[in-house]
Formats: sequence, structure tokens, C-alpha cells
Amino acid sequence: TDAFLINTVEYKVKGRQTRYLVKNKGKGKLWPKLELQKHPDSIVQIMQQEIMEYYNFIGVVERMEESLAAMTLLWQLQPTDVIVLSAKRSGGYDDAGHEGRCVRIPKAQRTPNVERYLQNKHVVANADVLLYHAVNASLDATISILGVDRVQSRTQQIRCLQRFATERCQDEAHFPCSADGEPQIELSQRSCYVQDAGCGHACVARVLATEAATAACSVG
Repeated sequence: TDAFLINTVEYKVKGRQTRYLVKNKGKGKLWPKLELQKHPDSIVQIMQQEIMEYYNFIGVVERMEESLAAMTLLWQLQPTDVIVLSAKRSGGYDDAGHEGRCVRIPKAQRTPNVERYLQNKHVVANADVLLYHAVNASLDATISILGVDRVQSRTQQIRCLQRFATERCQDEAHFPCSADGEPQIELSQRSCYVQDAGCGHACVARVLATEAATAACSVG
């Protein structure tokens, strides 16, 4: 939290993800445009009451398989229930907010300027930094309650099933943008649940129901 409280005169509170989580529960107006210098405790209070105590579960992108493992154990889901194909890949194409056109997804790279920003201005007065640490701590506590070995075993199984489905279904699925960057909306509507979510779900369900998937990814 020390970095969060530095240079409060210069920076106003940032935090796109924090704003989204508050707004998503229908209380967007509770997120004020505050200067941290004047109200240093308000952000922590909002985060605790309006996010951490409201949502039953929040996952961490950098710990995706681990988050999914904990979630399936909490809600007694099958590992196969959370396996989906990636619709956005570095070097591929995205449908630009469903505007009927495709744009290239550049390969991520951290330039010196980006690195300096991440180490300095990014962490200053950024509520998302606090949120990130709070959610990580919450996930660690949940895993401890569920059992570390149990969650690790489920994580390995999910990772195996994800790889199994991707190898067999990624080329069969039709996304809003083709591999060549051409829109293919009609095809994707038959392949995806909605927009670019769950594309190739029929193939995923089919291959994960096979004995081969069970044999390849059985644990214990």
C-alpha cells in the first residue's frame, strides 16, 4: 500500500477493473472521483464493502487454471464444465468490439517506456493494484480451506483438459474473424454461444466426453 499512497497530489485514483466491479453490481455511482490526498480511506472501504464482501468469487487472470480449479470445487462443477477455447491470441485477429471488421492482435512486448510506467505511474494511486493483491490473498485463503493438494490436482486436470480440447478443436472452431483476418460472422454464430464466447463448444463437449480424454487427464 505504500506505493499506492505516494504522490497523491499529482495523481487521481485510477482503477478500471475496480470501477467495473462496482458498477457491474448496479452501484456505479458509489465510485467517486476522489483525490486520494483528501480521502485516502474511501477506496479501501469501497473495495472491501462493494467488492470483496459482495462477490462470491473473483478469479485472477495470471492464475487462471488455479482460479478455475477453486471455483469448480466450490460449486461442485466438473472440470470439463470450464474448458473453453481461446478467442483472442497474440498474432491473431479480433472483431474490434463486434463492429464487423477484424484487427490484428499485436504480440505483447514490454518496451523500456512501458516498463518504466509499470514500475512507477501504474502503481501510484491505482486502486486496481490494491484489488489485485486483495483478490490474490482471498484466492490463497480459499485454496487453503479447500486443501492445497486438492486444488493442485484439479488444476493439473483442468490444464490437461484444456490442452486436450485445444489440440483437437481449435482449428475446427469458427471465430468472428478467420485466421486470415476476414470477418465470418455467420459461421461464428453457429460455432459460438454469443459473439466470441464459447466458440467451438460443440467440439469441446464431444472430445472431452471421450474415453481418450478421461484416460489422458485422469488424476489419482
